Amino acid sequence: MKKIDISAYMTSIRPYRWMRIHEMLSKTNLNFEIVVVGPIEADFELPPEIKFFKSDLKPSQCQHTSAFLCNGEMLLQIVDDIDYQDGAIEAMYHVVKNDPSSMATCHYHQDVSIDYTQYQNIAGQISNYLPLLPVCGIYPREAYRKVGGIDRRFMGVMGELDLYMRLSLAGYKTVFVDYICNENTEFQKREDSSLCSKFWGVDRPVIINLWSENNQFCLTRNDEVRQYSESDLLTIEQNL
Repeated sequence: MKKIDISAYMTSIRPYRWMRIHEMLSKTNLNFEIVVVGPIEADFELPPEIKFFKSDLKPSQCQHTSAFLCNGEMLLQIVDDIDYQDGAIEAMYHVVKNDPSSMATCHYHQDVSIDYTQYQNIAGQISNYLPLLPVCGIYPREAYRKVGGIDRRFMGVMGELDLYMRLSLAGYKTVFVDYICNENTEFQKREDSSLCSKFWGVDRPVIINLWSENNQFCLTRNDEVRQYSESDLLTIEQNL
């Protein structure tokens, strides 16, 4: 069995976009896999690099499960409506390869022209006090388990923000490569498939409670991570 350099992991929302992600990874010189967990199956034959696991559970648990099932040296946290500039994925990989205490990321744009890099803390510019964090970045796979993965309290969004914050607390620093990743919001608008709009009101209070003191965001987490049990990840929803 050949060594896998990088595992991209995500939930299943738009199977027709999976091959675009496969195309971007195929342009690298890396051995890769794409691990997808969620309710929506592809209606076409998948290449061997794409591994799909069906689950009808909440999106955050599907995301955690996809990361848990990865075998690569590094993890690429990805969403299916994002495109990386040519060379970006490989550049991020080499940053982390050369410095395993790093989290590599691109400069995050929406709809090509809107540059959100200076607000790159994922949760909607929640605080100027939070560090710049990755968006769909690469980090060592061992780091995911080291910090406990995604907290099971999250339903659909912001679990990755909490994860990146914990990685930052554990000493992993954000390193930007000189490339762009662009999120195309037209898919969400056309299909009414935005997880953020569906779960913002549920998950935002969770992130606020975990990372605030005296009504101000801080760099200290207020509670231990509530980890998922490794059993029944695909079939039994684990919440509070």
